[in-house]
Amino acid sequence: MSDTIVEQIDLCNELLAEMRKLEFKPTAFTAVELNKFFIQAKGLPNHMQRSYLILALNQIFTSGPTVVPWEIRLGLNIAHDQQSWLTDLKLVLLPFLKMNQDQFFP
Repeated sequence: MSDTIVEQIDLCNELLAEMRKLEFKPTAFTAVELNKFFIQAKGLPNHMQRSYLILALNQIFTSGPTVVPWEIRLGLNIAHDQQSWLTDLKLVLLPFLKMNQDQFFP
């Protein structure tokens, strides 16, 4: 995939679209869409969106009642580009949140 195509990915929209696919409950959407870092990320270039979305997801993780496993936290930061990060989001981060959504999105 070329850098030009990668640069056009709207990570905020991709995050919400994947949440819809996974059928998160409404309180999860509200928590994400009202998160101050998510709000700041909207409309920015995707490399900046990624930084703000990492902060948003980290804030969600730290607001939960238990410590999130290190492998999940590592998935927030390990990718070197937007496409790889988006893959981690879809395959690791959001499925974890979906499985534990009652803890993170009461």
